[in-house]
Amino acid sequence: MYCRNCGKELVPGAELCINCGVRPLNANKFCQNCGAETRPEQEVCLKCGTLLKREEKHEPLGRKNKLIALLLCLFVAPLGVHRYYMGRVGSGVAMLLLYFSIFVFLFMGSMRSFPEPVWIGLLVFGAFALVGYMVWWIIDLISIATGKMKDGEGREFGKAG
Repeated sequence: MYCRNCGKELVPGAELCINCGVRPLNANKFCQNCGAETRPEQEVCLKCGTLLKREEKHEPLGRKNKLIALLLCLFVAPLGVHRYYMGRVGSGVAMLLLYFSIFVFLFMGSMRSFPEPVWIGLLVFGAFALVGYMVWWIIDLISIATGKMKDGEGREFGKAG
């Protein structure tokens, strides 16, 4: 096999060319079978007739793992950590603030140190906030599990491994 970037012969199974440092199939200047010069648009080597191979595209760096996001959502969702991991920092902060406001309103309402309409209002508001938070958490859980949630840059999950 020959490097498609510099045309030098490679040892079998080489990941990188030791002459130019490029992945063997990550270029289009030479034939991988005979080392003959080729043009970038060529599909077949004119010297040996071999189909010119191209490097398969690798996963772009920075894509998030679905399993990690799912585990974070399951175990530390109140802190919004799964949203921080996905690059959605603003909504992660909002989830954290909503979570803590639920406890503040429920705690203040349960103390009953305010006039009756106030503490009942605090309890009702805390209950509605709790329901809203749980709905948000379930939607996040389902979105991550089905792969519908995208990261902060709009990219889908990467493949595990």
